[in-house]
Amino acid sequence: MNSKRGQVTIFVIIAIVIIAGVVLVFSLNKGSFFNSKNKDVQDVQDHVDVCLEKSLKSALFSNSIQGGYFDTPLDSVHYQSREYNLDQIIPYYLENGVDKAINRENLEVELNKAVKNNINDCLNFSQFNSEVNYSSENFIFDSSIADDSVEISAIMPLYIARNGSTSFLKDFKTLVPTLYGDYYRLALSMNEEQKNYPDSVCLSCFDSLAQNYSMEVFTNEITESSSQVNIYYLISNQSKNDPVKFYSFAHKFNLEKK
Repeated sequence: MNSKRGQVTIFVIIAIVIIAGVVLVFSLNKGSFFNSKNKDVQDVQDHVDVCLEKSLKSALFSNSIQGGYFDTPLDSVHYQSREYNLDQIIPYYLENGVDKAINRENLEVELNKAVKNNINDCLNFSQFNSEVNYSSENFIFDSSIADDSVEISAIMPLYIARNGSTSFLKDFKTLVPTLYGDYYRLALSMNEEQKNYPDSVCLSCFDSLAQNYSMEVFTNEITESSSQVNIYYLISNQSKNDPVKFYSFAHKFNLEKK
């Protein structure tokens, strides 16, 4: 009788060990699957974060050399800069006394346009094991410009498929340290200052304003038969890592009035 009980006990122990082993193996495999799935999603997330930051930096550079515009106004001045080896289209911030400077809301809208234009240049998922489906036409960008940084929020619906399972990512955000906002503020201050001198240009006044932002103002003049165009370049040496290398805009004066 004791022998039979001992055999039963051994069988019970063996059964428990087998069941425990099966549960353990299943748990480990299940955990491995979810970890793999989460890694796929995280890899895509990281890739998009880097791409969004890169796109914003590129947008800051390109828009800053066009007075904050992605789509420049039709009546902008075309100028080939020898100093910077650039073929530029530069908007008028002041034309014959009329203020034409871009407002802050449109400054952010133009930045959103540039980021949307740039994003496809680096949004490449071919190196991933997962299949990533999206339509960049449905992407929405919302930038916010501070004095020393620009933050952009993006709604970018991405569907990540692997092994019959699909994950979804949508919300992204990045912040880039930059003096883009300060450049813009200085440009507006120069506009207001110029309005006080309808028949002349006070370059020393601009230099004083620029010192308040630890910046410098460089001027190029284009004289035509009846008008003069001053192209201004605002430059700061505060941060070499700033994607904005300079900020340019123009003032136009009617010489016939003088």
